[in-house]
Amino acid sequence: MKTVYIVLSLLFISFFSSAKFENIDYTWEKNPVRHKLTASEEQEKSVKIKDVHISEYTYNDAGSLEMIVVVHKIIRVNNDAAVNENNKVFISMAHVIDLVELKVRSISKTGKITELTKSNIKEIENAEKDQSYKIFAIEGVEVGSEIEYLYILKRSPKRSGREYVQSESLNKDITIKIISPDNLIFETKSFNGFPELKDTVYDKKRYLTIDHAATPALLDEAFANYERNRMRVEFRLSYNKFHNEGKTKLNTYADATKNIFANTHPADDKSDKAILKLINTIGLPTLNNTEDKIKAVEKYVKNNFVIVASSAEQFKHLPTILKGKQAVIDGIVILYNRIFELGGIKYQMVLTSDRMVLPFDSTFESYDYLTQYAYYFPDTDKFFAPGEIGMRYPMIPDNWIDNYGLFITPVILGEIKSAVCEVKFIPENIYTETYDNLDIAISFNIDNDKVLLDLTRSLGGYSGNAIVAIYDDLSDDDKSKVLKSLAESTLADAQMITGEAKNTDRNICTFYSPLILHYTMESTNLLQSAGNKFIFNVGQVIGEQSQLYQEKERKQPVENDNNHMYIRKIVVTIPDGYTLSNLDKLKFFQQVKESNGKASSVFKSDYTLNGNKLTISIEEYYSKIQYPLSKFEEFRKVVNAAADFNKVTIVLQKK
Repeated sequence: MKTVYIVLSLLFISFFSSAKFENIDYTWEKNPVRHKLTASEEQEKSVKIKDVHISEYTYNDAGSLEMIVVVHKIIRVNNDAAVNENNKVFISMAHVIDLVELKVRSISKTGKITELTKSNIKEIENAEKDQSYKIFAIEGVEVGSEIEYLYILKRSPKRSGREYVQSESLNKDITIKIISPDNLIFETKSFNGFPELKDTVYDKKRYLTIDHAATPALLDEAFANYERNRMRVEFRLSYNKFHNEGKTKLNTYADATKNIFANTHPADDKSDKAILKLINTIGLPTLNNTEDKIKAVEKYVKNNFVIVASSAEQFKHLPTILKGKQAVIDGIVILYNRIFELGGIKYQMVLTSDRMVLPFDSTFESYDYLTQYAYYFPDTDKFFAPGEIGMRYPMIPDNWIDNYGLFITPVILGEIKSAVCEVKFIPENIYTETYDNLDIAISFNIDNDKVLLDLTRSLGGYSGNAIVAIYDDLSDDDKSKVLKSLAESTLADAQMITGEAKNTDRNICTFYSPLILHYTMESTNLLQSAGNKFIFNVGQVIGEQSQLYQEKERKQPVENDNNHMYIRKIVVTIPDGYTLSNLDKLKFFQQVKESNGKASSVFKSDYTLNGNKLTISIEEYYSKIQYPLSKFEEFRKVVNAAADFNKVTIVLQKK
């Protein structure tokens, strides 16, 4: 995930003498005793017996703020899967100055204690080469063991953060503490029913705490946003009593806006000549339509500049970017901003989050939500994503939509440049613009038990973008492999005879121009001989479908990736001398009906028979991303109707 860094003076300097961290020597019980679980807890995959999170701030001798983080967990693992999931310790090393302490031990079912220390714990090489976390192995763990570990980190002080307190395991004893000098006031918000933290001041320290809370297990479920629905606590530093007597709120979005604007609008008039030349190269002066101008700018920048991962300042320096055609995402945003300004295109910068990782909460100001750059254009009421090379206006990633964002509007008054901000909603997409449609003509080679198919698949919007984003860059051999793979994903166990792809130009958004795949195929698996008749697995021609045959009680509301639809037309030519039966099985109808009487999700299939032509029509759509838990059963029936159609067979019988 990209992170937008904001540098702010927090006025942390204290007039008090420094104090030692009270939890720097935090440790576990010297003589651990295996915990007793109830019969039902013994049946759980795993149980968190203790879950401690402490964030402690204090001033050092120089009057600068320092921070430690303490994590302490005890987990009972009751099966092999739980052992495999918990026999490693993952420690985030982002902004960590020192790993002060790391202790690990386990207690077997027989009471044997195996203890490791920081000096002999085995560190596992990170296969992904990601230096932002360390992985340590916990050896000797078996089914029924209790795993206990604690670590203490010294890190740079953070102004905001969160603690997740709910997972797929029962969490029996949760302690959260945020400890700071009493001049620093943190605000917190608890989500999804977790209790609010208690705020107390004692001996010139401020304590935000919750002790011995518990959360039930929350299993991951299909068509749900697990991260949104987990219980968690978010916190932010909001006031410093040494700054305007604590009357001025810190770390606001207004503060962020000033810094983001300054960092992405550097004073660099010397580059304007080069930018104006670039604008002429793009052809903006010849375009009158705002939308055409936006498309032209995006196309040129995305096709000619490369986004790199680097901390080097040169990749944020506009003259260097223009010369070398390389930039980090912040540098690309600087480039776009100046082109838009000199090209006369009104724009707003948008900072948002990935809602599947951390949904943007509109009521709680946190810089942690400001992780993704987008642009919004008031004249067209549309967006684009500057860092998504394979996407084109007006598409942005679907995990940014149906979410909030910080909209930053530049304000220029003569020589004075500034910006204002507003938290606004990023709407969900229109379902008719994202689709995966099929038009299939089917005939039979009865003598060889073969089904012949002429299939056209149209992939619009989000359905087609991922393929279009890369297709034209592939070699001819790789294109053939992709076509074959897509054919098989459309209809498993069918042989592709010919295949071609059209509308693969990634410079044209698939909202406007869908990817078209055309195949001729044959299958020996769709038709089974049964005496003087044949069983035709007609439902399989629409491809494998998602299904929601849920045994356990549903716990989470529905959340889709995006709104979308499927239109399928299947024309079957009946062989001479044969008739069809079981056609009523082709009829399905399920819907989610809203309070206004209109349907927001539908699966409907029907057929007509005209001479030797059977025409099957299917309409399926989902025009809302989120549904409350009360609507789950209706939603489930719509999804399962498609899965049930996939199982339908009809009979070809000799007259």
